[in-house]
Amino acid sequence: MTENVTRQSLYLPFDQYFYRTILDLCQDYAKEFKNVRPGCPEVSRKLANMFMTILDFARSCEDLPDHLRYPPLMDWNMYGPKVRTPLVIHPRLSMRYVMNLMNEIKRQESEKKLTLKELEEEDND
Repeated sequence: MTENVTRQSLYLPFDQYFYRTILDLCQDYAKEFKNVRPGCPEVSRKLANMFMTILDFARSCEDLPDHLRYPPLMDWNMYGPKVRTPLVIHPRLSMRYVMNLMNEIKRQESEKKLTLKELEEEDND
């Protein structure tokens, strides 16, 4: 029986695995952000793709606060909030968003870990 319990504890539930994958993507975004400089459109394109993946995740995650699910992208446009196309998000604002999202995910995961630990303690009593 104890062997079964230890094997089950090795596996992550799908949502925790997905959260960790998004956290890894956020960290990759931060690493790639260091390479932003004029004349490097490939870096900007890569960051834009990563940002859209992160934003798609945030919009579909109901556990996140609304300011992370629906950020004011039009206000972050480098051409001003009245220009609808092209939508070019300022790199520092996108980086701030990614860091805020990562902090929120880590905060939520830490709360879940505490509750799981409490449940284990209750089972041992």
